[in-house]
Amino acid sequence: MKFFLSCLLFIYYIPTAYSISAEDFVWSVASNKKGVKIYQAEKHKSGLVPIKVETVLPYPPSRVLAVIADTDRKKEWVPDLKFVKAINSGNELDKIEYSIYNSPWPITDRSFLVRIKSIINEKDKSLIIKLNSVDSEKVPLNPDLVRGHTFNGDVILKNDGNGNAYFQVMFLTDFKGNIPKWIVNMVQKGWPKKMIKRLKRQIERKDIVVPKRYLYLD
Repeated sequence: MKFFLSCLLFIYYIPTAYSISAEDFVWSVASNKKGVKIYQAEKHKSGLVPIKVETVLPYPPSRVLAVIADTDRKKEWVPDLKFVKAINSGNELDKIEYSIYNSPWPITDRSFLVRIKSIINEKDKSLIIKLNSVDSEKVPLNPDLVRGHTFNGDVILKNDGNGNAYFQVMFLTDFKGNIPKWIVNMVQKGWPKKMIKRLKRQIERKDIVVPKRYLYLD
């Protein structure tokens, strides 16, 4: 059955670019304030600047995972996200999310179709999440939206050895359309600070439920 499902995923969800990882770039520190370190690399051939952010969150890693893995509640903390839906919700370790991000007038809102694949290492108490854009017959292009492209996104979540969550995010995303690349680079450089701030608020919410299967991270 697993082989059959894998074949179906291959048919319906075709990666639109080869995988890129954080190790493919040489990073320099762009900002280091309040425990949040932001890096940038040399421009990609697309004209975009890859961004990486790392911090230690003073919460159990399992609680952080409970937040970032919950597709239905991402609108509560991901900046500018106005809609998100899991397309193949049967496998939380390998799923496809369709999302729409709000853009200020007169810029057209952006949509993304991204595969999110998680790699668990219980021995090291770590989780690696890989993200990249895909195409799917299930989600055709919407003429009222511009379909953006995520070359790559890496998320690393692990126990820092003291019961806190080491959290790292790297992304290289093209908003597409006619937005100048320098504007995209400027917006994306400021996005991590907003995201980390809102993530902390979400983690602190009393209605966050931590599934037992996530406790291996603690």
